[in-house]
Amino acid sequence: HEAGAAAAGVPVPALKLTAFVTGAALAALGGGMLAMGQRAFDSGAYDPVRGLLWFAAIIVLGSDSVLGALTAAALLVGLDAGTRGGSAAALIGLLAILTGRFPGGPYEALRAATRHFIRTPRLTPAGMRARESVRSAPAVPQPPNRRKGTWRFLRALHSGSDDRTHTNGPHRGDGEHADTPAAPHPKRAPREGGTLNAQHLTLTYDGFTALHDVSLSVPPGHVTAIVGPNGAGKSTLFHCLAGTLRPASGRITLGTRDITTLPAHARTRAGMARTFQQLAVFPSLTIAENVQVGAERNRRRTAVTQALRLLDLMTLHTHPATDLSTGTLRRTELARALAGDPHTLLLDEPAAGLDAAEVAALATLLRALAADGMALLVVEHDLDLVAGLADTVHVMAAGRIVTSGPAEQVLEEAH
Repeated sequence: HEAGAAAAGVPVPALKLTAFVTGAALAALGGGMLAMGQRAFDSGAYDPVRGLLWFAAIIVLGSDSVLGALTAAALLVGLDAGTRGGSAAALIGLLAILTGRFPGGPYEALRAATRHFIRTPRLTPAGMRARESVRSAPAVPQPPNRRKGTWRFLRALHSGSDDRTHTNGPHRGDGEHADTPAAPHPKRAPREGGTLNAQHLTLTYDGFTALHDVSLSVPPGHVTAIVGPNGAGKSTLFHCLAGTLRPASGRITLGTRDITTLPAHARTRAGMARTFQQLAVFPSLTIAENVQVGAERNRRRTAVTQALRLLDLMTLHTHPATDLSTGTLRRTELARALAGDPHTLLLDEPAAGLDAAEVAALATLLRALAADGMALLVVEHDLDLVAGLADTVHVMAAGRIVTSGPAEQVLEEAH
């Protein structure tokens, strides 16, 4: 998933160009060495069965993994050492069977063997009920002591430890005591990185104006939400801020830095992170490996483990990112974004596909991130979530921001 890799800070175009040039150089080198060694054309050196076997080895073992490439190289060297005719055809059939059994390649086969021989401890039904009762505790944490750092605070939030205090009233968005005035957000301590600003953005597609003179800011320590009907321009604005689209005019800044022309991976390296409306996980990797991709920029050894614990993914960390629930995959994507320790987080419909309990857990986590000083931008259709989460709401229609203000005021006017 190229967009997911770019969002994790991977320079996808540069890596693709490097891989293409390197492969072409190796092919040219091999051809030159073959010509020097043979000096004359020999039709026997170009056996079609062997060519098919080489192709099958690369496709079956996988060209997208180091283990697959090494296994294919070892196999091809062994074939050149003496495998002929019927043996090669039999090996092609064996590889085809293995493809049907392990479509993910050698990594999937290795993980299946590991799970078979090394059983992961699991909670009993009583233990799972106890864990859920702890998580459902209504306490809302106070903002962290800055000396503790984000991860310690959020880990305490998730585990329900004593490293927090109780507030005297319910938080906005709680199902109970809906008529009670909402407690204000705790005081934030803004992170380094500055405010994300969009100034007079305009974008036109073949005469259709998707954005027209749009301006907004995403300050640290606040949750900024964008709402509106389908086709209002919310996703287009989001992609311009994330770097996957470039506006025709206008300016985007992050603090004092102009990032209007920066690609997505460069914005990630500048301290921004994002999630996707359509899930952007890597199905051939495990949950932990997906998160590791996002932690490459952080360079902290504990970043992956902390992100997995925060999003309650430790029991699934060796599981491939396939055949899992939407909620689990969204948590994986969010863990990957947080593993890079960003100061600005952009979320595109983060509650899509989640049940009520998962939405409540997501809201609690996002409030804690904002309380720790992170800047959050949320594009969302769930107005109940927006009402309980956002500090500022921008309403879009026909490519324009038509209303902006505090969540209570804007959403009351919308109703």
